[in-house]
Amino acid sequence: MIMITYLNKRIEEGNLLLNDGKFAEAKEFAISYITELKLGDYDVHELYEALNILAFSFIRRTLASDAIPIVQEMLDLCDRLPEEIKLAKRFRCNNILGLLYFELSRSNEGLLFLEKAHVIAHEINDKDILSTITGNLGLVHASLSNDVKALELLRYSEELSKELKTFDHLAIVSDNIANIFNKHGDFPKALEYFTKALQLHTESNKPDGIGRALGHIGSVYFSMDKPDKAQEYLFRALDIHEEIDYKRGIETWNELLGDVMLSKGDAEAALNHYKKAIEVNRELGNPITEAVHIGSLGDVHFHKGDMDIAYECYNTALDMLKGSERVGDYFDILLQRTKIQSDPSFSQYDAAQAETTLLDSLKLLSPLSLKSIELHYELFLSDLYKSQGKWEQAYNHYVHSMKIRQDLNSNEIREKINDLEFQQAYQKMEQDKLVEMTRLQEKESLLHEILPSHVAERIIQGEKTIAEECQDMTIMFADIVGFTSLSEHLPPSQIIELLNSVYSDLDELAEQHGIEKIKTIGDAYMAICNGDQDITEYKKRILTFAKHILLTCKNIILPNGETLQMRIGIHSGPTVTGVIGTKKLSYDVWGDAVNTAARMESYGEPGTIQISQQFYDDVKHFEIVQSMHILARKELAIKGKGMMHTVLLQL
Repeated sequence: MIMITYLNKRIEEGNLLLNDGKFAEAKEFAISYITELKLGDYDVHELYEALNILAFSFIRRTLASDAIPIVQEMLDLCDRLPEEIKLAKRFRCNNILGLLYFELSRSNEGLLFLEKAHVIAHEINDKDILSTITGNLGLVHASLSNDVKALELLRYSEELSKELKTFDHLAIVSDNIANIFNKHGDFPKALEYFTKALQLHTESNKPDGIGRALGHIGSVYFSMDKPDKAQEYLFRALDIHEEIDYKRGIETWNELLGDVMLSKGDAEAALNHYKKAIEVNRELGNPITEAVHIGSLGDVHFHKGDMDIAYECYNTALDMLKGSERVGDYFDILLQRTKIQSDPSFSQYDAAQAETTLLDSLKLLSPLSLKSIELHYELFLSDLYKSQGKWEQAYNHYVHSMKIRQDLNSNEIREKINDLEFQQAYQKMEQDKLVEMTRLQEKESLLHEILPSHVAERIIQGEKTIAEECQDMTIMFADIVGFTSLSEHLPPSQIIELLNSVYSDLDELAEQHGIEKIKTIGDAYMAICNGDQDITEYKKRILTFAKHILLTCKNIILPNGETLQMRIGIHSGPTVTGVIGTKKLSYDVWGDAVNTAARMESYGEPGTIQISQQFYDDVKHFEIVQSMHILARKELAIKGKGMMHTVLLQL
């Protein structure tokens, strides 16, 4: 027992290092801990938690490649974990792996893990993890341009986050929703969601989130052709992420600041930012992204007229991009290199090789649907032939470029249609959400009408089995005297009208006195007053309720001209309450005390309240009891109970 406590403290120690941002120390601590565990007969759960510390010492520094094999080892351990935690831990591993592969621009692989996590989340049926996984699925679908699907998932996650009040997750979801609007050129909506994310991150004091939101706001302003505004937000984001050593943010904002500076003609500043992005990316271990950064370096040197350096940058980038999925980036950089190669002033000028490169590239580009890049190749090749006096070839490639431009115009129209379809899908989503919210509110209102409020809330929160014990519940039954014979002489409509009138009055009285109506059975009315904390108060309430029922009866005249009379029975004792059914819910009460209260009513007399002697002894000192007349004290043979002493109270 002592050893377990000690080991739990060690897990806590490692997690504290992570929480304090001491990631290098957490890594060394975890490696030492894991090595020690594996030397002996280790506990699987303990090893899982130690590996988790090691994994997050990398994850928190956005070192996805280092984290993946560790999380995979955690996933392999899940089958050996105790049954009660196995599913939750397996969910966690699949979710993390999905995000790590996404981080490495391997979204399709990430999606496979996230889909597995989604299935587990539904199996567990926990709203918190459903909110998490749907948000993450939305993020990855957006990266794969499945934007309508992404938005559906993200909005679902948004609503769950609001319901659960998980505002940290809501901030992340808002950020991801904003990215979709930004992509579709809806900049006001993007700014609205990024600003919402910024506010939530600020309220919860999450510097990594604050930096992300600021940087994304800067990227929107850059898209809106407001470089000064973009620069302001990007520098604020960079300062925050540098302070906490959030490497992915440092890389991203430096790359964007390089783009901003180059657009403003400040080549030196752009160069410094691109170099910093490369430096940080090397720590993160994503060579494909590094290649794109090196291509950006080439653009800066091209802008400055340093053709030899630009040429080398492009060569390096192209070598790194060969065989990757970033085909568009590869051909963009290749074209820039070819432009330098075809310049007579360049030290390695080779027009023939430039021509061959352009022609070979066009053959490869034709089936790839990269029309905008293909257009640039055709136009540059046409210019190259013109400079060489090869007018027929120049003309042919110019004609090809015009055909591609026509296709591109059609594509632009299609893109606008896609944007319109996206906006329409979003508007429909908003309308569906409004309808769903209205239905949900109606459902919740109905649940509160037919069930006790605290029970209704538990059902709304998703609880499936609801059962409660009460050590001393007070139960009351009331019954209309002579109803059976009366109903034989009345048409059905009058019977229903009578019952509805009487029991509506009783419902109002119950609400006034804090009494919970359980049900009506024929002409009988059942109610309870429940509470283990102030039992005497609840007994007083139900007696007051019963007295007011008798007073109300004096003012109700039946169709036969007689005054309505009711029999009332009250008793208290241990009970069990719960909800029965899944379609038509029914809240009910069970226990010997319920049966006894029912017997008090059925063995009572018109216009009286019959209570057990036991109940009377508990309440006889109340003013409400003293205000009534004791009609009789009885000893009755009660079915299933034997002889019982009772007291009859009358107004």
